[in-house]
Amino acid sequence: MASLTVNYQLQQQALMLDVELELPENGITVLFGPSGAGKTTLLRCIAGLERKGAGQITLGVQCWQSATDFLPVHKRSLAYVFQEASLFEHLTVEKHLQYSIKRSKKAFDVRFYQALISELALKPLLTRMPVRLSGGEKQRVAIAWALLQQPDVLLMDEPLASVDAQSRSQILNYLDLFIQQQGILCLYVTHSVKEVTRLADHLLIMDNGCITARGNLQSPEILNALQVDEEGQLFTLLNGTVTSIDRDYQLATVDVSGLDVRLTAPGLSIDQVVRLWLNAKDISLCIDKPEATSILNVLPCEVVSCEVTDNQQQALVVLKQQDTELKALVTRYSAEKLQLRPGMPLYAQVKALSVIQ
Repeated sequence: MASLTVNYQLQQQALMLDVELELPENGITVLFGPSGAGKTTLLRCIAGLERKGAGQITLGVQCWQSATDFLPVHKRSLAYVFQEASLFEHLTVEKHLQYSIKRSKKAFDVRFYQALISELALKPLLTRMPVRLSGGEKQRVAIAWALLQQPDVLLMDEPLASVDAQSRSQILNYLDLFIQQQGILCLYVTHSVKEVTRLADHLLIMDNGCITARGNLQSPEILNALQVDEEGQLFTLLNGTVTSIDRDYQLATVDVSGLDVRLTAPGLSIDQVVRLWLNAKDISLCIDKPEATSILNVLPCEVVSCEVTDNQQQALVVLKQQDTELKALVTRYSAEKLQLRPGMPLYAQVKALSVIQ
């Protein structure tokens, strides 16, 4: 598998796209940023749907686009899932999938086809025409259409915007598994922080037509950009490995950089690598270690910083526990009452952690 290199500039109305990047040979690269940042325009340039720009786009040694060359869209080994599904009105769902299989240059795998039908819950839809599908159902068909082509490059532009939350979680799990197994390169556009933290092997942050930050989810630059979710809530993202599971209570112990945390464990297994989501508002602070509490995780920490937020009602407290930093959001009254200051030892009660991978 080859890497995708993009060095491209395009003036489009008020947006000046100016991007230079090389995408990893496989895995999921998430392109994140606000509306109007140029994310969709960049995908359209890679797909060959924009021809007026300057620069070069190559997949390995194959030039897709330059000042002298232009490889037609249908000859590029890519599949594109748009934000809104565009299906053939005269074809049933099953006919759509069969047509996609014919477009693939790779051998048909019946087990993959059956798994796709199952994971995307398409079996009840196979005989339906697009006019009889909801927006979410159309999008699941569009995703299946793209995956069945088994492309070298998969472009996805906010593909789950119209999908309900339960289906979204299942589709994200399947996308991650498929992309890792098939070893393809996926560029996934979203403005959802939770989709970023669930999927991203690599992350590009875009604004005003330019890539403003890049890296993995543990780099300080990326973490700073992702410290607030789409509801405006502060959070901490932790990577860990499941070390033990109590089957009686369905509790798992996860090692996070030497820090043991416990959480409910439906579906987890020993040695599984997980990402944990911790909302800052779900941490409470104690000067003395609580002896009788229902909270599963009581962690000895040290205060790194304590800053009053813009609304003057709360304080953001950065804590350090061994090599792990946590963010806690408490009332300004509580921060002053506890006299929080850098270097101060205390205990953090972690009320809830959720597994996002």
